[in-house]
Amino acid sequence: MKTILKLTEHLLIDLSTGECYDQEGYSNSQLRERLTSGQLKLLNYFVENRELLCSFSQLEGLFDDELGDYKMPGIKQQIWRIKQKLNNIDINFGADESKWVFQSVSGRGYIFHMPIHGRIYQRNAPSDFLWHITPEFCANLFLHNDEDKEKLRHHFFSGEADCKVTMQAVCNEMHFMNLQYRNILQSVMARIPKSDTIAPIMLMGDKGSGVSTLTCALGKYLSEEKPNWNVYYCDLSRIQFKGKQTLNEIFMYLDENHIGKVRKNVIIIDNPQDNAEIFESIYSFFMQNNFENIHFVITGYKASLLPFLKDSSLLLNNIFPYAFYISNQERKRILSSSIQFQTLEYYDFPTEVKVQAVNGMADSYLIMKPIEKDIVTKILSDLEYEVKNIKELFLEFVYQYNSILFERGISQKCIYIPNMEMEWSEWEVKCETLDADCNKILLSELFPYIAVLNILDIPVTFELVRKMTGYSYQNRLLRLFYKKYGNIWFENGEFIFRNESIPFIFFSMFPEYKPLFFIQELIAHDYMDCSTLLLFIKHVIWYPLKCYKDTSWHPYVEKLIEMLQKNGAYQRICNDYLKDNNLKNLTDVWEQESRPVIDYVHALKFFHYCQSQ
Repeated sequence: MKTILKLTEHLLIDLSTGECYDQEGYSNSQLRERLTSGQLKLLNYFVENRELLCSFSQLEGLFDDELGDYKMPGIKQQIWRIKQKLNNIDINFGADESKWVFQSVSGRGYIFHMPIHGRIYQRNAPSDFLWHITPEFCANLFLHNDEDKEKLRHHFFSGEADCKVTMQAVCNEMHFMNLQYRNILQSVMARIPKSDTIAPIMLMGDKGSGVSTLTCALGKYLSEEKPNWNVYYCDLSRIQFKGKQTLNEIFMYLDENHIGKVRKNVIIIDNPQDNAEIFESIYSFFMQNNFENIHFVITGYKASLLPFLKDSSLLLNNIFPYAFYISNQERKRILSSSIQFQTLEYYDFPTEVKVQAVNGMADSYLIMKPIEKDIVTKILSDLEYEVKNIKELFLEFVYQYNSILFERGISQKCIYIPNMEMEWSEWEVKCETLDADCNKILLSELFPYIAVLNILDIPVTFELVRKMTGYSYQNRLLRLFYKKYGNIWFENGEFIFRNESIPFIFFSMFPEYKPLFFIQELIAHDYMDCSTLLLFIKHVIWYPLKCYKDTSWHPYVEKLIEMLQKNGAYQRICNDYLKDNNLKNLTDVWEQESRPVIDYVHALKFFHYCQSQ
C-alpha cells in the first residue's frame, strides 16, 4: 500500500517514494517532482510527529547512521528545498502557506502543521498485486524466526485465499510438492519456450486443487531454474481498477523492473476474469508493440476461467491457448464447443498432496485440542480422499470433530473459522443483488433459516422463500442455483446442499447464530406456508412428544406449542387444512405412520448445544 500525504487539492506526496504530483495517480500528472532520500526522511518524521516540536538535535539524529560519503547539508536548507519542490507542483503552496505548515521555532526546531483540508490516506500500489520474482525476491520472503514461521504456517493452512501469504509459504517450503505435482510444473515450464508468444498458456484447476499454490510455485521455480528470464506475477483480483491510471502504473512498474525485448519475459496473471479489462489491455499492448519474447501464463479456477475465455478477445482473434487442467476429483472432461485449445493436458490432483493439505488444515483448526489425538487421527484416516476435494474433506473433518464434541458435551471455547468460499457466503453473494425486491426478510440473510429447516428435514421450497421474503421472481432466483454451479442447488422443488453436513458446521462455527432463535422466529411470525407449517409441527412438536422415550425436551416443546397457539395466522392455516381434508386432528394421519428415521430430539439437542456455546 502507498501512503499519500495530500497537502492541497493539487499537491500530493507519496511518503514511500518521495514522488510529488498535482493529481491522483503519478503517471497522470503533468507536474512532477521527487524528494531526495534525505528530504523524504525529514518529511516522514514531521508527519509522524505532526503538531509536536521536532528539535534540531532530533532531526540531525535521523542522519547519524547514513552510510557512504553522503554529506548532510543544514536542516534549514533541506526544508527550504522541500518547500521549493512543493511550490513547483502547486503555486498556491507559496511562502505563507509553507511557512505555516513547516513552522520554524527560533533556535529550537520545527513544528509540522497539517493544512485544514490536508489528509493522509492509503491506496493500492502496483507492488501490492504485481511482483518481479527473482531469487532475491524469494530470499527476502524467507523467515528465520521459528515463531514467525509457525504463524505463517497457521495462516497458510487456514484456507486464506491470499497470494501474499501463499507466495511467502512457498518461499519457505511450506507447500507440498511430490513427484506428480512437480511433473505438472515441469510440463508448464517446458511449454513456455515452445509456445507462440501470442498464445497464452493456461493453468487451471477445480476449486481445492491447489492451483493458487501451484501458480506461486511456478513463479518461484522459474526464477530459480531460468535466472536469465524476467518472471512477473500479477493477481488481478487484488486490483482496484481506476482506468488508465492503473494501467499506466502497471506499465511503469514493468518498465522499472527490466521488462524488455532482449531477455525472455514470463508474465503470470492470476484470476484474469476479475479484471478482464486490465488483462485485455496488458495483453494487447505487448502484442501490438511486437514484444516477441513475452509469454503469458493465465491461471485460476476452471469454473471462472472458461467463461472468461469464451468472452475474451482471444478467441475472437483465433488465438487459442495451451491448456493444463488439474482435476480435483474423478477425471472430468472439458466440454465446450465454443472453446478451442492448441493443446489440452489433463492431470489428477495428487492424493498424497491432498492428504497432507487436509492434515495441515486440521492442525490449524485444532488450536485447542479438547479430544484425544488418536480420535483426530482416526477421523483424518477415514476420510474419502480419492473421491472428495480438499474443501469437502476438511468440512467433513470439522463435522465429525464437532459431532464428537457434541456427544461428549464438550464446549469448544476456541473456534477457528476457515476463510474459504463456504455455502453461506455463496448464498449471500448470489442473493444480495435481489434484496431490493424483498419486503420482509432479505434474501441474502435467509441462510440460518435454511440451515435450521434442513437439519429438521423440512424442505425449503420457493413458496416458503417467497412467503418469508416477499420475493416473487422465481426464475430469476432459481437460475442462480442451477446444479452445475456452486454448492447449493434447487432440485426437485427444494434448495439442497451438496454437502449435507454444512448446516451443522455453520451453527458450530458461528455460535452467535442461535438455532433456537430462528425456530422461535418461524413460529412467532407468519413466515411458513401451509406445507412447511405442517411438517414443522410434525417434526418439531409431534415427533419429540410422541415418538421418543427421552422426555427431557418436553418443557421446551410445550413452550413452542404455547407460542404457536398465539399465532392467529397459523391457526387459520391449520383449520383450513383440516376442513379441506375432512380431518378432525392433524395427528390422525401421523398416528398411522411408522417411527421417523431421523432422530429429531437429537437435532433439537444439537440446537441446545449450539445455544449454550
